[in-house]
Amino acid sequence: TLSGTLTANRTWTIFDASGSVITSVSECVYREPTDAYLPVTNPAALVTVAGNGAYPVLDFDADTDETAFWKIKIPSSYDGGNATIEFYWHSAAAVTGTVDMVADIVAVSDSDSENGTVVSTNMVVSTADPTAGDRQTGTGTLTTPFVAGDEVKIGLRRDADDVTNDTLLGDMRLTGCQICWSRGS
Repeated sequence: TLSGTLTANRTWTIFDASGSVITSVSECVYREPTDAYLPVTNPAALVTVAGNGAYPVLDFDADTDETAFWKIKIPSSYDGGNATIEFYWHSAAAVTGTVDMVADIVAVSDSDSENGTVVSTNMVVSTADPTAGDRQTGTGTLTTPFVAGDEVKIGLRRDADDVTNDTLLGDMRLTGCQICWSRGS
């Protein structure tokens, strides 16, 4: 529920279902496979899956740690709270197993090196459906080295050489990801 008036200053109060004032809300940005930029070394492969409504995916190999990156700008409304990521994927073949994904983050503020320190966060291991092409969702709470106003490079990397947690044979096909953070109301 929103209350307020549409005036030049646009002051709003946001309430949850119980009538309590919400002091923090989430903002999210969704990224497509085609939005990714791929590193020179060990990139995920951008391919198109044929069928009803062909669609792009990033194929992450089972034998090599492959990566894809996206850039986002953290808005001035970011309150320094939690940030999360969801990644949407399916197996390329009719197999079961798990994928172990890692988020690699570089935050760049004014006067920082563009090639700054990488902060890595292991995601929740996500299990494939035994039917090829059935969507799965993996999640993770990010270690947030960024502040409001930063330009952030977020890489998703399949930790293929982690034979304990990554057991999916064949390619893991990423169909998209969503990054969310909290902001003051």
